[in-house]
Amino acid sequence: MAEPRPVVEPFLNTAVAQGVRRVVLLSSSAVPEAPTGLGALHTLVKETVPEWAVLRPSWFMQNFTGDHAVAHAIRGDGEIVTATGDGKVAFVDATDIAAVATRALLDDRPHNTDHVITGPEALGYAEAAHMVTEVSGRPARHVAVEAGELRERLKAIGIPAEFAAVLAGLDEDIRHGAEDRTTDTVQRVTGRAPRSFRAFAEAHRAAFTEAHPAAFAPAPAVQGLSFGSGRIRERGQGVPPSGSWGSVRPQDGGGSRRGASASDDNAADARARPREPGLIRTTGPGPGPLSGGPSGARGVRRRRQQAPRPTGQGLAEQHIA
Repeated sequence: MAEPRPVVEPFLNTAVAQGVRRVVLLSSSAVPEAPTGLGALHTLVKETVPEWAVLRPSWFMQNFTGDHAVAHAIRGDGEIVTATGDGKVAFVDATDIAAVATRALLDDRPHNTDHVITGPEALGYAEAAHMVTEVSGRPARHVAVEAGELRERLKAIGIPAEFAAVLAGLDEDIRHGAEDRTTDTVQRVTGRAPRSFRAFAEAHRAAFTEAHPAAFAPAPAVQGLSFGSGRIRERGQGVPPSGSWGSVRPQDGGGSRRGASASDDNAADARARPREPGLIRTTGPGPGPLSGGPSGARGVRRRRQQAPRPTGQGLAEQHIA
């Protein structure tokens, strides 16, 4: 599927015709609004649905736990290999993304805006690895390589050449500052501060040492991809719109993915929560088998509902500072 819009547009039109008034689109900080590709869905939602929000989270903290390449590297030889250099990322906890999504769906006042969602601080991979070491006692370090070397490493473990180039390009974007920013979205929308990376690491200390099934399928072929200006322009398929690419060493025996699912304990918590009445959970078009967690998912609200809200929650303003 070269373009997601022709698939999503009939779905949204049908939903609106059936009385749906609010849609929340989960995209990525690396996907700006654009006339084609995943960015075209931003425009589509705005033009089609009376009440909307677009969530654009930064890279997931959960990439350091569970079945992600970065997590496997930490539990393996302790070396996180990327082409990000000293570039920084404002890693965000997936539970904070979910909290913003909940408010975007259930607040009385529609958000009608893009939400760039980040953690409270931007960190380089070396800083993140140091925190993991301090918290878990397991040595971890960042190994910086050039984009070309990373591309070859990825190809060596079975990633198609075009896809490997995209992964390396995303790291290169980080090296040049594409993700070195923080926003107040979580605090402003939910009424509480976002979780810090250290707090996340402390809560998942065991995940850095416990055994976890290693299973990365080779990435699918990606056709017609290009990137520039620190962001992705997609004309192909197989690029999940959310999360984080992890860089892997050839001996890790797996690929890497963006939009990794939340850690096992978070996933279990999510399954245990009762689903809000009147909400439809849908899956987005064509992120491909490498996506996981909420990537490309949309929440659809059929009718307004009152939801309990802690004091101070809600939208203080509609625009990101």
